[in-house]
Amino acid sequence: MPNFEPDVRYGAARQWLELVRDDSADRQILPGSFAHVVDAQDIAYAPREGDWVVVERSRDGGRLIERTLRQVSVRPDGVRLKLCSSNPKLASAPDAFIFLDGHAHDVDPAGSREDLFPTGGGAVDGAAVATSVAGLVVGSYRMW
Repeated sequence: MPNFEPDVRYGAARQWLELVRDDSADRQILPGSFAHVVDAQDIAYAPREGDWVVVERSRDGGRLIERTLRQVSVRPDGVRLKLCSSNPKLASAPDAFIFLDGHAHDVDPAGSREDLFPTGGGAVDGAAVATSVAGLVVGSYRMW
């Protein structure tokens, strides 16, 4: 893991690097790069158009965790967290989440949604699921 300097704009907020492992956000951050992340709770993050964020879904009391990068799109009906990949296999994939009236949803490209992942609760295959924005991406680093 590379050394990095914390972004002074965020004071004492926790900051870290996350290794990007796949191409779901490669239009902005290439696989193998490190995303520089600032903790969302520490900065009382509120979604802004165009932001890049780390989204976390956890199940089984936090023992199973999925983290992914998404771009924020603010819309009249809520905040959509979009895939931004050049991979043709992902071109028709649903946007990962939308926050609407306090709930997170999977959203297909046509705009319909399934209420599968309520924020702070819900279930998939009988396991409780929690969804949250873990951090704001403020930069990225590529080692070589």
